[in-house]
Amino acid sequence: MTGKPHLKPIIYSTLSGLLLVAGWPTSPLVSLLFVGWVPLLVLHELSLTRLQKWAHTYWTLLIWNIGTTWWVCNASLWGGVAAIVLNALLMSVPWLIYHQIKLKFNPFLGFLSLVVCWLGFEKIHLTWELTWPWLTLGNGMAMYPKFVQWYSFTGHLGGSLWIWLVNLLLFMVLTVEARKWLSGAGLLLTVFMPLLWSMNHYNNAAVDAPTQINVAIVQPNIDPYNEKFQGGNDAEQLAKFIKLSEQVVGSETALLLFPETAIPTGVWKKSIGADENVNTLKEFLAQHEQLNLLTGCSLIDESDSCTSSSAEPLGNSGKFYEVYNAALFLKNEQSPQYYIKSKLVPGVERMPYPGFFKFLKPLLINLGGSSQNLGTQPERTNFISDTFQIAPVICYESVFGSYVAEYVRKGANLICIITNDGWWGDTEGHRQHLHYASLRAIETHRTIARCANTGISCFITERGDIQQATNWWEASSLQRMVNLQHDETFFVRYGDLFEWEFVFGALIFVIAILLKRLLP
Repeated sequence: MTGKPHLKPIIYSTLSGLLLVAGWPTSPLVSLLFVGWVPLLVLHELSLTRLQKWAHTYWTLLIWNIGTTWWVCNASLWGGVAAIVLNALLMSVPWLIYHQIKLKFNPFLGFLSLVVCWLGFEKIHLTWELTWPWLTLGNGMAMYPKFVQWYSFTGHLGGSLWIWLVNLLLFMVLTVEARKWLSGAGLLLTVFMPLLWSMNHYNNAAVDAPTQINVAIVQPNIDPYNEKFQGGNDAEQLAKFIKLSEQVVGSETALLLFPETAIPTGVWKKSIGADENVNTLKEFLAQHEQLNLLTGCSLIDESDSCTSSSAEPLGNSGKFYEVYNAALFLKNEQSPQYYIKSKLVPGVERMPYPGFFKFLKPLLINLGGSSQNLGTQPERTNFISDTFQIAPVICYESVFGSYVAEYVRKGANLICIITNDGWWGDTEGHRQHLHYASLRAIETHRTIARCANTGISCFITERGDIQQATNWWEASSLQRMVNLQHDETFFVRYGDLFEWEFVFGALIFVIAILLKRLLP
């Protein structure tokens, strides 16, 4: 490449960034993801310094982050800017390792390290407290479930691997003179084998289930900025929920869903049964004896000592309190069950590694009436009724494939996502969030009932098809018979092990670089 005429490096890096943006949901041009990295790979073949290559790589990643997640700034301008700048910086690390491996060993190991380290980065980004995995490459296929039924084996990181392999093989076909036929054959197989298997499975797999239940969803469309948490209108908001519920709840309805933080005022954990808003909902349930209700709320717990980094002093009482973003499961004459959201949005619901970044706590973004670190629970728990088990997935948690699979591993036969996407406005943010849920349905082979405060509520089949989607900024209610599945996909059983292998592989490459520097 160094001896041939070429475009200016800035054109290559900008083109890669624009291709990745143009191929990302909800654009229909998903095929661009399979060529998006090629210009940047060509750039890395040019005679540039290490710093120049990194700068152009960062520029590509910054364009991609800005073009696809700019809507985060709707909630906080500076918080959104910080997230975009930092995420692009973290994404550049696999490219730095690639450059070193290629330089110190050979191009083949360089390409291998780039794929392994990128997927290792994606797995870490799904796991640590700085997590922001919105741009996990496999998410790019979210609008086309017919093409990725094999995610039931690999999860969405398998999609990341697929996109990288196609990009690399196409790059080799275009730039490597020797054995082009081998690269071309590999490219065709890599593209078409997963597609053909997936489409065949989609068209022929059985979609029936031994058990079905009737599920109803209420989308209240309450403005999260100017209405939801203003105080003093709890009764009015709950009356709206009940009115919309009566439009769809019948004698056969087994489950009713309200969205994240549907109960507008915090509920004290020690006195859930005496809470005025909870009792209002119980009175409604008393009129429908067969009905179960899953609703979001803010849960508050009190303790005599500071038990975690998210606990705060309770006035001058000498006690402490902790706030949770939670889900409640209510049933007539039964004690409420609760689940505490544990994948928290960094900088919004929790300051990452608060012990280390405690000084940044005042910068937490104020959403939902709270700008403090929220508490979590250590393990996933399902809501259990006489006939079904529900995975209560709260908002951001639905972006994490292995995390959602934990619920299913513990017996969940229906996934319920409750969310409030109104914070981001009518942008690509809430639409991307919706489509990502389709991947969770494929990975776990579970029907999903998705309940949003405002757009988009819907049902998603086990194959990832979205049904009965509501409109944005519209109060709605809907109901449907849904399947209760009891099988376990390969991904549910073993997928997390498959993902960690890339982290270990990335660690090996880092060690190889260090040894090469230290040893003569």
